[in-house]
Amino acid sequence: MAKRFEIPAFPKGEVSQYAANPFNHNVNSFGLSGKDGEVVRPNDDLLIQRGGAEAFSIYQKLLFDETVQASLSKLTQEVTAREWKLIAASEKPGDVAVKDFVEDILKDITIDEIYHNFMEAYIVGFSTCEVMWRRTAAGIRPYDIRFRDQRRFRFQEEEDADYGFTMRLATREEPYEGIELPPRKFMVMRYWAQGNGDPYGCGLGRVLYPLVKFKRRALESQLLYSDRFANPTAVAKAPLSATTNEIDTLYDHLSNLSQETALVMPEGFELEFVNPGGTPEIFEKLRDSLTADIAILIAGEDEAGSASSGSRASSEVAQNVRVARAHDMSQLISQIINKNLIRWIVDLNFGTNVLAPSIERDFEVKEDISMTMADVATLVKDVGLRPTVEWISDRFNVDLEEEEFQIPTGPEGTAGVDTMSDGGKTLDGMDDEDEGGEDGDDGEESELDSTINNVLGDEDDSQEDDSQEENADDDGVSGLRNALKTFLG
Repeated sequence: MAKRFEIPAFPKGEVSQYAANPFNHNVNSFGLSGKDGEVVRPNDDLLIQRGGAEAFSIYQKLLFDETVQASLSKLTQEVTAREWKLIAASEKPGDVAVKDFVEDILKDITIDEIYHNFMEAYIVGFSTCEVMWRRTAAGIRPYDIRFRDQRRFRFQEEEDADYGFTMRLATREEPYEGIELPPRKFMVMRYWAQGNGDPYGCGLGRVLYPLVKFKRRALESQLLYSDRFANPTAVAKAPLSATTNEIDTLYDHLSNLSQETALVMPEGFELEFVNPGGTPEIFEKLRDSLTADIAILIAGEDEAGSASSGSRASSEVAQNVRVARAHDMSQLISQIINKNLIRWIVDLNFGTNVLAPSIERDFEVKEDISMTMADVATLVKDVGLRPTVEWISDRFNVDLEEEEFQIPTGPEGTAGVDTMSDGGKTLDGMDDEDEGGEDGDDGEESELDSTINNVLGDEDDSQEDDSQEENADDDGVSGLRNALKTFLG
């Protein structure tokens, strides 16, 4: 029997190993090779010059620069300010129960701190933490997340591992190769400004390092210039007949001129004060330019929190760019938490074949629509929408009990506002007026309506209400009826 289709063989194994790249001269092994793979160094010339993975403190110190810290905090707060939510794998009762179990655990640990510390990988390149487990009556639960120094970790090639590497821990006994780590113990967050496959990541620190260095030098030059400008250089001119002792004595006095209140000079000596050329604004503009470059590199904008921010449209664009970048970082961190922490919780408590829930931050754009209760009533009556109790409570900041809360309804054409008599109980708590109107003459009003119906040819019988309802939208009939009432009344 002939085959209807044939599936070709799929390629197996890893062909272009990271350590086999002939252009990566820096990633030579620390000593392990062959069957266990190679322990590689970061592919970073600056780190290699300073000692390899032990030199990650160079990028860690960038976090203590005021511009870097302000921009990173602004981006981090954009992430942590969003509410996190856990989504069940499906609507099945079992998956919902697993989701509730994991959610109770996550509420006991500081999720925002995990996002905050993982954001360090954005600058340094990677960030890692250790999960502390504890067996309780309610199951195996993580009770603490402890972040560790990046300089303590090495990466060894392994084809079946995530990104092709497993992580090892450097100890006093094994400072270069490190020791193996137990499973379900360490989480690693990597960020790549360049997708070069470096297991140590490729953070923005490689770009920020020269910018921060130049900004600090510009500040030093500005301070030095300000000192020279505030204390100009004193220049004395001595006559040719001056002796060496006289010149030395005068030099000593000029050296302490900033502390002297008066100075006596022999006849024939001249004193001048020389100020440096240029203006201090040169260094200030240089620092401002470097500061703006750093802020734009990290947060995508430099207007938020700046006194010299642009127009409202420009600020809105800057806000959208920052939110988009924060959303990307939030998704990366959420994937790490879903793949590691949440997956491990489910594995240790329910089994490895059970679907795990997923965590995400709420970045949904919400329109700022100003609505009143009257607008809501109009939507309910005329459009047919029925908002939930939760939406009403959040929108108008009121506490409602779902059992007693009811959407107010009224007769047709009233947009949900009850204008009919209901025994003195209205929505506003005030007594209703009499049904007869202001004059209370029900009989006269009834005769007037009957007369108008006879003139218009309408039947005054039990079907009067249906006839009026069908002609409610007819502006001509309605206008004529009102004109007759005015004329006859």
